[in-house]
Amino acid sequence: MSNASHDTSLTGMETETSGMLIRLRYAFSERVLAYIALFVALVLGCLTFALLSSETFLSDESDLVAILLMVDITTLGVLLIFVGRQVYRLIRERRRRLAGYQLHLRLVTLFGVITVF
Repeated sequence: MSNASHDTSLTGMETETSGMLIRLRYAFSERVLAYIALFVALVLGCLTFALLSSETFLSDESDLVAILLMVDITTLGVLLIFVGRQVYRLIRERRRRLAGYQLHLRLVTLFGVITVF
């Protein structure tokens, strides 16, 4: 009888562990990480603007500016990776002729043109 209760507790523990893994997988999904990277890029952009428009930029303390610009470039690289993955998926959908790929392509093109201009 104790073996049966022991097996039940293991099943409950396994269910709890799998639930935690699902939550962790969602927490670190590509979409969530892309939103985090976008938020970080916006904050860093504001910090860079504030630093470059201040008088301290004109002084000899350019180490902070160099570090901030390197972080900006790294964040931009991460965002480019996310955009590249989405473009790759769009091309793959087009080649497979999946339903809705034409609408998806038109929306991406439209918002891309709006963003550039």
